[in-house]
Amino acid sequence: MTEKFPITERLPLGLLLAANAGALDAYTYVAHGGVFAGLQTGNMILMGVSAGRGDWHDFTAHLIPFLVFAVGTAFIRSLQHALNTPEAKRRRAVIVLLFEAGMAVVTALVAPHVSDTVTSSLVAIIAAAQLQEFRRLRGKPYMSIMMTGNLRTAAEGFFDWLVRHDHSQLIAARDSAGAIIALILGATISGLAAHLFGAVGIIIASPILIVAAIYVGQAKV
Repeated sequence: MTEKFPITERLPLGLLLAANAGALDAYTYVAHGGVFAGLQTGNMILMGVSAGRGDWHDFTAHLIPFLVFAVGTAFIRSLQHALNTPEAKRRRAVIVLLFEAGMAVVTALVAPHVSDTVTSSLVAIIAAAQLQEFRRLRGKPYMSIMMTGNLRTAAEGFFDWLVRHDHSQLIAARDSAGAIIALILGATISGLAAHLFGAVGIIIASPILIVAAIYVGQAKV
């Protein structure tokens, strides 16, 4: 039986997106100066810390990916306006996933030859594309890089299921726990790739995104 939710809101895609989000941030944090690609709240905090100690070089290193993320969001927003019909939305999702995969390959090719800031900015575009295009899971708001809300949902859901015997909470709790595990696994693999392969370690994101694109493009509606 096919799920009632659109293909872009189903759990398999949500888990792949979480794994990719973890991979992106782990890569830039480990290999490119402790900067986050998608977790812009982290960059804001680190900007504040840098400003507090007067380290304006470090401040700028976090500010530029932050600004590029905003530009990437605007770019994908323009694509959403251009491909906004129900028939076009699934095609748009595939386009965005393939764009992300292509950007990961480009980043792997240029990263050994450019600064950490440039590389982090390229990865920020990938993260912005993903977070702008894919924002729902099973009909509910979902941000594949923001796991604090998923942790809260998982804890609340498992409590209500175990203590109050509210079985309706189990699915949401299980989905949220799955997203957390997927993000950690993606970060683990990416962190290992960054240590082993250095700047080209971002290439690990490309197969994840290609699998996601195939899933969206081929799965039954």
